[in-house]
Amino acid sequence: MPIPNGEKILADYLRTVDGVPRVVNKTPEDQTDPWVRLTLLGAPSETEPVDHLIRFMFQVDVFSGVSGGRPEANVLGIAVRDAAKSMVGQTEDAVTSRVDCIGDASASDADFTPHREYRTQTYYIWMH
Repeated sequence: MPIPNGEKILADYLRTVDGVPRVVNKTPEDQTDPWVRLTLLGAPSETEPVDHLIRFMFQVDVFSGVSGGRPEANVLGIAVRDAAKSMVGQTEDAVTSRVDCIGDASASDADFTPHREYRTQTYYIWMH
């Protein structure tokens, strides 16, 4: 059984949802507007035997825009969490059976000028 490309499936799905900012897999050069950065933390390897359901683990960082601050990060974080939780069902490339948000924290990143507020969310997503 081929393993679905969970990162692509999640990114493509989030890009279709109103209220979710641009979705990227690395910090964008233009950081004026808000963005969502996806990081795949865990998935089976191509050679690992898998059961019917395949569990992926993602970190999803939801950054505010330049002037949005914590209020914008919080609103966008809610939009992303609601979108991810509604992903259960058939997509073009897989069936998503379950989505669990196992962590959702506010953070501030002083490495940006001006510093940026964001939500960091951790998900388990089961697909087949």
